[in-house]
Amino acid sequence: MRGIVELITRPLLFFVILIIYFTLFVMLEDLITRYRLEDKSLILLACCFGSIYVCVISSSAFLVNPWFFGVNLGVLLFVSIVWWAFYQTLFPFYLAQRLFHRNWEHKRLSKTGWSVALGFNFLAIFLISLSPATVYGTPMGYITMVLIASLFALLLRRTIKNKNIKTTKENFKNKNKEYSQSDVRLDTINENSQLKKIKEIKILDFLGIVSFILMGFSAGFLIFDPIQASSSRVNATALLIITIWTIFIMWIECSLLFIKKENIPI
Repeated sequence: MRGIVELITRPLLFFVILIIYFTLFVMLEDLITRYRLEDKSLILLACCFGSIYVCVISSSAFLVNPWFFGVNLGVLLFVSIVWWAFYQTLFPFYLAQRLFHRNWEHKRLSKTGWSVALGFNFLAIFLISLSPATVYGTPMGYITMVLIASLFALLLRRTIKNKNIKTTKENFKNKNKEYSQSDVRLDTINENSQLKKIKEIKILDFLGIVSFILMGFSAGFLIFDPIQASSSRVNATALLIITIWTIFIMWIECSLLFIKKENIPI
């Protein structure tokens, strides 16, 4: 949506955004392998940090009519759910698994690694906050942001807990209660459900190819109607097209998850 012109005129911005995404995905990968997260858990996790990023990075939740206790609830939920959760997290992690099969036993990120990743992430967020175009929220707005992120975190915790309980019961039933529940580690309980061949979802494979082409076309050719959107300049036509496209992808993913009851491997 920002386009190649924004890359040329503001190269530091793209470098900072690259740091944010790189460190974020490193941490997400560690959480996925460490806790054997699946699709719905990843969605809630993305909503959790997305609701913070939409306020402190783009500040778009503060920009237009912050009617709900200091934030624009519609913008916050749309960006957190549609863009961060379904398009920028679940979708790319599925595509990454299709291209490069994950080794679930790879070395975990150490405490030092987590400190470095979080440090670079916070530094990048701080640099973006220094932009003159950044809109700051009210104290009530930031409190609302934290409460909404906490709500997603609680839902995530409940989802993981319920999944562990269900998997534990299945393991005990299959093993005829050979071991006591206290002897079973949660990180190994989920392993059996995750260590399986990654299934192909052809519609998502196709949408991945189209997304790559569409993003390249938008960045290179839809660059003649720039508008100011919070701390960044984006192109209006590209923004409209990408918004429609991401909603369509979310609809496909929701259909797979909640109507067809399929898992989206990550």
